[in-house]
Amino acid sequence: MKRPSSTTLALLALSGSALFWAGNFIVGRALREAMPPLLLTLGRWVVAALILLPLAGRATWRARADVWRARRLVVFLSVSGVVLFQLCVYSALQRTTAVNAIIFLSLTPVAIALIARFWFGERLNGRQWVGIGVSLLGALVIIGRGSSAFLAALRFNRGDVLMLAAVCLWAAYSHALRHRPATLPHAVLLTASVVVGVGLMMPLAGWAWWRGLTVQMTPPVAAGIVYVGVCASVLAFYFWNWGVSVLGANRAGVFLHLMPLFGAMLSFVFLGEGIHGFHLVGASGILGGIWLMNRAEA
Repeated sequence: MKRPSSTTLALLALSGSALFWAGNFIVGRALREAMPPLLLTLGRWVVAALILLPLAGRATWRARADVWRARRLVVFLSVSGVVLFQLCVYSALQRTTAVNAIIFLSLTPVAIALIARFWFGERLNGRQWVGIGVSLLGALVIIGRGSSAFLAALRFNRGDVLMLAAVCLWAAYSHALRHRPATLPHAVLLTASVVVGVGLMMPLAGWAWWRGLTVQMTPPVAAGIVYVGVCASVLAFYFWNWGVSVLGANRAGVFLHLMPLFGAMLSFVFLGEGIHGFHLVGASGILGGIWLMNRAEA
Protein backbone atom coordinates (compact mmCIF):
# COMPACT_ATOMS: atom_id res chain seq x y z
CA MET A 1 0.00 0.00 0.00
CA LYS A 2 1.39 3.36 -1.02
CA ARG A 3 2.15 5.68 1.87
CA PRO A 4 0.61 9.19 1.77
CA SER A 5 3.03 11.90 0.69
CA SER A 6 4.24 14.55 3.13
CA THR A 7 2.16 17.11 1.22
CA THR A 8 -1.01 15.07 1.69
CA LEU A 9 -0.28 14.61 5.39
CA ALA A 10 0.39 18.35 5.73
CA LEU A 11 -2.98 19.13 4.14
CA LEU A 12 -4.68 16.82 6.65
CA ALA A 13 -2.69 18.27 9.56
CA LEU A 14 -3.61 21.86 8.70
CA SER A 15 -7.25 20.87 8.29
CA GLY A 16 -7.10 19.26 11.73
CA SER A 17 -5.73 22.48 13.21
CA ALA A 18 -8.64 24.44 11.74
CA LEU A 19 -11.10 21.93 13.16
CA PHE A 20 -9.68 22.12 16.67
CA TRP A 21 -9.45 25.93 16.57
CA ALA A 22 -13.08 26.19 15.45
CA GLY A 23 -13.98 24.47 18.71
CA ASN A 24 -11.60 26.79 20.58
CA PHE A 25 -13.63 29.86 19.58
CA ILE A 26 -16.84 28.22 20.78
CA VAL A 27 -15.28 27.24 24.11
CA GLY A 28 -13.61 30.62 24.58
CA ARG A 29 -16.92 32.41 24.06
CA ALA A 30 -18.76 29.98 26.36
CA LEU A 31 -16.28 30.46 29.22
CA ARG A 32 -16.08 34.25 29.02
CA GLU A 33 -18.07 34.74 32.25
CA ALA A 34 -16.46 31.90 34.20
CA MET A 35 -12.78 32.44 33.48
CA PRO A 36 -10.78 35.62 32.80
CA PRO A 37 -8.67 35.59 29.58
CA LEU A 38 -5.33 35.48 31.40
CA LEU A 39 -6.28 32.51 33.56
CA LEU A 40 -7.89 30.67 30.64
CA THR A 41 -4.75 31.19 28.56
CA LEU A 42 -2.54 30.01 31.41
CA GLY A 43 -4.85 27.06 32.14
CA ARG A 44 -4.79 25.76 28.57
CA TRP A 45 -1.00 25.92 28.40
CA VAL A 46 -0.52 24.30 31.80
CA VAL A 47 -2.62 21.40 30.52
CA ALA A 48 -0.55 21.38 27.34
CA ALA A 49 2.70 21.38 29.34
CA LEU A 50 1.49 18.46 31.46
CA ILE A 51 0.99 16.49 28.25
CA LEU A 52 4.09 17.60 26.38
CA LEU A 53 6.65 17.20 29.17
CA PRO A 54 6.16 13.42 29.62
CA LEU A 55 6.16 12.97 25.83
CA ALA A 56 8.94 15.32 24.75
CA GLY A 57 10.55 16.52 27.98
CA ARG A 58 13.57 14.20 27.73
CA ALA A 59 14.13 15.04 24.08
CA THR A 60 13.89 18.74 24.93
CA TRP A 61 16.43 18.36 27.73
CA ARG A 62 18.83 16.46 25.45
CA ALA A 63 18.46 19.22 22.86
CA ARG A 64 18.92 22.00 25.43
CA ALA A 65 22.05 23.30 23.70
CA ASP A 66 20.14 23.65 20.42
CA VAL A 67 17.21 25.21 22.26
CA TRP A 68 19.55 27.75 23.83
CA ARG A 69 21.09 28.60 20.47
CA ALA A 70 17.59 29.18 19.12
CA ARG A 71 16.47 31.05 22.26
CA ARG A 72 15.42 34.18 20.37
CA LEU A 73 13.11 32.12 18.16
CA VAL A 74 11.76 30.19 21.15
CA VAL A 75 11.00 33.40 23.06
CA PHE A 76 9.41 35.01 20.01
CA LEU A 77 7.16 31.99 19.39
CA SER A 78 6.25 31.92 23.08
CA VAL A 79 5.38 35.61 23.27
CA SER A 80 3.59 35.87 19.93
CA GLY A 81 1.79 32.53 19.62
CA VAL A 82 1.53 31.05 23.10
CA VAL A 83 0.90 34.16 25.20
CA LEU A 84 -0.22 37.26 23.31
CA PHE A 85 -2.21 35.64 20.50
CA GLN A 86 -4.31 33.62 22.94
CA LEU A 87 -4.74 36.55 25.31
CA CYS A 88 -5.94 38.74 22.44
CA VAL A 89 -8.40 36.09 21.22
CA TYR A 90 -9.90 35.35 24.64
CA SER A 91 -9.99 39.03 25.56
CA ALA A 92 -11.71 39.79 22.26
CA LEU A 93 -14.32 37.09 22.92
CA GLN A 94 -15.17 38.89 26.15
CA ARG A 95 -16.21 41.94 24.13
CA THR A 96 -17.32 40.70 20.74
CA THR A 97 -19.15 37.77 19.19
CA ALA A 98 -17.61 34.58 17.89
CA VAL A 99 -18.89 35.61 14.42
CA ASN A 100 -16.96 38.89 14.50
CA ALA A 101 -13.87 37.13 15.83
CA ILE A 102 -13.88 34.53 13.05
CA ILE A 103 -14.43 37.25 10.42
CA PHE A 104 -11.27 38.98 11.56
CA LEU A 105 -9.38 35.70 11.82
CA SER A 106 -10.34 35.07 8.19
CA LEU A 107 -8.06 37.98 7.30
CA THR A 108 -5.02 36.05 8.55
CA PRO A 109 -4.10 34.52 5.14
CA VAL A 110 -4.02 38.04 3.71
CA ALA A 111 -1.81 39.23 6.58
CA ILE A 112 0.51 36.25 6.06
CA ALA A 113 0.77 37.02 2.34
CA LEU A 114 1.48 40.71 2.97
CA ILE A 115 4.22 39.93 5.50
CA ALA A 116 5.73 37.49 3.00
CA ARG A 117 5.73 40.22 0.35
CA PHE A 118 7.01 43.21 2.30
CA TRP A 119 9.14 41.50 4.96
CA PHE A 120 10.62 38.57 3.08
CA GLY A 121 10.31 39.82 -0.49
CA GLU A 122 8.17 36.87 -1.62
CA ARG A 123 5.69 37.49 -4.41
CA LEU A 124 2.41 35.66 -4.76
CA ASN A 125 1.24 35.03 -8.30
CA GLY A 126 -2.21 35.88 -9.58
CA ARG A 127 -3.62 32.41 -9.01
CA GLN A 128 -2.54 32.47 -5.37
CA TRP A 129 -4.24 35.81 -4.74
CA VAL A 130 -7.37 34.51 -6.45
CA GLY A 131 -7.20 31.42 -4.23
CA ILE A 132 -7.02 33.56 -1.08
CA GLY A 133 -9.88 35.74 -2.32
CA VAL A 134 -12.13 32.83 -3.29
CA SER A 135 -11.62 31.00 0.00
CA LEU A 136 -12.18 34.24 1.95
CA LEU A 137 -15.41 34.81 0.05
CA GLY A 138 -16.50 31.24 0.82
CA ALA A 139 -15.77 31.77 4.52
CA LEU A 140 -17.81 34.99 4.53
CA VAL A 141 -20.74 33.24 2.84
CA ILE A 142 -20.88 30.75 5.71
CA ILE A 143 -20.26 33.37 8.41
CA GLY A 144 -22.97 35.62 6.93
CA ARG A 145 -25.34 32.67 6.43
CA GLY A 146 -25.58 33.52 2.75
CA SER A 147 -26.95 37.00 3.43
CA SER A 148 -25.13 40.23 2.69
CA ALA A 149 -27.63 41.96 4.98
CA PHE A 150 -26.38 39.83 7.88
CA LEU A 151 -22.82 40.99 7.34
CA ALA A 152 -23.92 44.60 6.77
CA ALA A 153 -25.78 44.56 10.09
CA LEU A 154 -22.70 43.54 12.07
CA ARG A 155 -21.37 46.07 14.54
CA PHE A 156 -17.71 46.28 15.49
CA ASN A 157 -16.18 47.22 18.84
CA ARG A 158 -12.98 47.21 20.89
CA GLY A 159 -12.91 43.43 20.91
CA ASP A 160 -12.47 43.48 17.15
CA VAL A 161 -9.36 45.63 17.52
CA LEU A 162 -7.92 42.88 19.72
CA MET A 163 -8.77 40.31 17.03
CA LEU A 164 -6.95 42.44 14.47
CA ALA A 165 -3.91 42.39 16.76
CA ALA A 166 -4.30 38.62 17.07
CA VAL A 167 -4.29 38.29 13.27
CA CYS A 168 -0.99 40.18 13.03
CA LEU A 169 0.54 38.11 15.83
CA TRP A 170 -0.46 34.82 14.23
CA ALA A 171 0.88 35.89 10.84
CA ALA A 172 4.22 36.79 12.45
CA TYR A 173 4.24 33.50 14.41
CA SER A 174 3.61 31.48 11.25
CA HIS A 175 6.42 33.15 9.35
CA ALA A 176 8.82 32.80 12.30
CA LEU A 177 8.48 29.02 12.03
CA ARG A 178 10.60 29.13 8.87
CA HIS A 179 13.60 29.86 11.11
CA ARG A 180 13.32 26.56 12.99
CA PRO A 181 16.75 24.89 12.99
CA ALA A 182 16.80 21.44 11.44
CA THR A 183 18.29 20.12 14.70
CA LEU A 184 15.14 21.09 16.64
CA PRO A 185 12.26 18.62 16.16
CA HIS A 186 8.80 20.14 16.08
CA ALA A 187 7.81 18.55 19.38
CA VAL A 188 10.92 19.94 21.07
CA LEU A 189 10.36 23.46 19.74
CA LEU A 190 6.70 23.38 20.79
CA THR A 191 7.54 22.05 24.26
CA ALA A 192 10.22 24.69 24.81
CA SER A 193 7.85 27.44 23.61
CA VAL A 194 5.08 26.26 25.90
CA VAL A 195 7.35 26.02 28.95
CA VAL A 196 8.68 29.54 28.34
CA GLY A 197 5.13 30.82 27.78
CA VAL A 198 3.88 29.30 31.03
CA GLY A 199 6.87 30.76 32.85
CA LEU A 200 6.08 34.22 31.46
CA MET A 201 2.41 34.03 32.46
CA MET A 202 2.84 32.62 35.97
CA PRO A 203 3.87 35.94 37.63
CA LEU A 204 1.04 37.78 35.85
CA ALA A 205 -1.49 35.15 36.92
CA GLY A 206 -0.20 35.27 40.50
CA TRP A 207 -0.59 39.03 40.56
CA ALA A 208 -4.10 38.76 39.09
CA TRP A 209 -5.03 36.13 41.67
CA TRP A 210 -3.74 38.35 44.45
CA ARG A 211 -5.88 41.18 43.04
CA GLY A 212 -8.95 39.00 43.40
CA LEU A 213 -9.28 37.44 39.95
CA THR A 214 -11.03 34.10 40.45
CA VAL A 215 -12.25 31.13 38.43
CA GLN A 216 -15.70 29.56 38.67
CA MET A 217 -14.46 25.99 38.38
CA THR A 218 -17.33 23.69 37.40
CA PRO A 219 -17.33 20.43 35.40
CA PRO A 220 -18.15 22.27 32.12
CA VAL A 221 -15.36 24.79 32.77
CA ALA A 222 -12.89 22.01 33.54
CA ALA A 223 -13.94 20.16 30.38
CA GLY A 224 -13.46 23.35 28.35
CA ILE A 225 -9.95 23.85 29.74
CA VAL A 226 -9.04 20.25 28.95
CA TYR A 227 -10.34 20.67 25.39
CA VAL A 228 -8.40 23.85 24.67
CA GLY A 229 -5.31 22.40 26.36
CA VAL A 230 -5.29 19.09 24.51
CA CYS A 231 -6.98 19.75 21.18
CA ALA A 232 -6.59 23.49 20.54
CA SER A 233 -3.07 23.64 22.00
CA VAL A 234 -1.02 20.44 21.80
CA LEU A 235 -2.60 18.84 18.72
CA ALA A 236 -3.53 21.97 16.78
CA PHE A 237 -0.20 23.72 17.32
CA TYR A 238 1.82 20.61 16.49
CA PHE A 239 -0.22 20.01 13.32
CA TRP A 240 0.05 23.67 12.32
CA ASN A 241 3.79 23.95 12.96
CA TRP A 242 4.49 20.77 11.02
CA GLY A 243 2.15 21.70 8.18
CA VAL A 244 3.77 25.12 7.81
CA SER A 245 7.21 23.49 7.67
CA VAL A 246 6.04 21.36 4.73
CA LEU A 247 3.90 23.80 2.74
CA GLY A 248 5.11 27.20 3.90
CA ALA A 249 3.16 29.93 5.70
CA ASN A 250 1.43 31.27 2.58
CA ARG A 251 -0.08 27.95 1.52
CA ALA A 252 -0.92 27.02 5.10
CA GLY A 253 -2.65 30.30 5.96
CA VAL A 254 -5.64 29.73 3.70
CA PHE A 255 -6.60 26.65 5.75
CA LEU A 256 -7.84 28.99 8.48
CA HIS A 257 -10.82 29.65 6.22
CA LEU A 258 -11.96 26.12 7.05
CA MET A 259 -12.85 27.27 10.56
CA PRO A 260 -16.34 28.65 9.71
CA LEU A 261 -17.07 25.47 7.75
CA PHE A 262 -15.98 23.26 10.62
CA GLY A 263 -17.95 25.45 13.02
CA ALA A 264 -21.09 24.76 10.97
CA MET A 265 -20.31 21.04 10.95
CA LEU A 266 -19.82 21.00 14.73
CA SER A 267 -23.13 22.81 15.16
CA PHE A 268 -24.79 20.19 12.99
CA VAL A 269 -23.32 17.28 14.94
CA PHE A 270 -23.61 18.59 18.50
CA LEU A 271 -26.42 21.15 18.33
CA GLY A 272 -28.63 19.60 15.68
CA GLU A 273 -28.50 22.68 13.45
CA GLY A 274 -29.30 22.11 9.79
CA ILE A 275 -27.01 22.24 6.76
CA HIS A 276 -28.26 24.79 4.22
CA GLY A 277 -27.45 25.78 0.68
CA PHE A 278 -25.16 28.63 1.75
CA HIS A 279 -23.03 26.10 3.65
CA LEU A 280 -22.47 24.17 0.43
CA VAL A 281 -21.74 27.34 -1.56
CA GLY A 282 -19.31 28.56 1.08
CA ALA A 283 -17.65 25.16 1.35
CA SER A 284 -17.15 25.11 -2.42
CA GLY A 285 -15.47 28.51 -2.28
CA ILE A 286 -13.22 27.57 0.64
CA LEU A 287 -12.12 24.26 -0.86
CA GLY A 288 -11.73 25.81 -4.31
CA GLY A 289 -9.55 28.57 -2.90
CA ILE A 290 -7.40 26.07 -1.02
CA TRP A 291 -7.00 24.07 -4.23
CA LEU A 292 -6.00 27.18 -6.20
CA MET A 293 -3.53 28.29 -3.54
CA ASN A 294 -1.82 24.91 -3.35
CA ARG A 295 -2.07 24.25 -7.08
CA ALA A 296 -0.20 27.48 -7.67
CA GLU A 297 2.91 26.16 -5.93
CA ALA A 298 2.52 22.49 -6.72
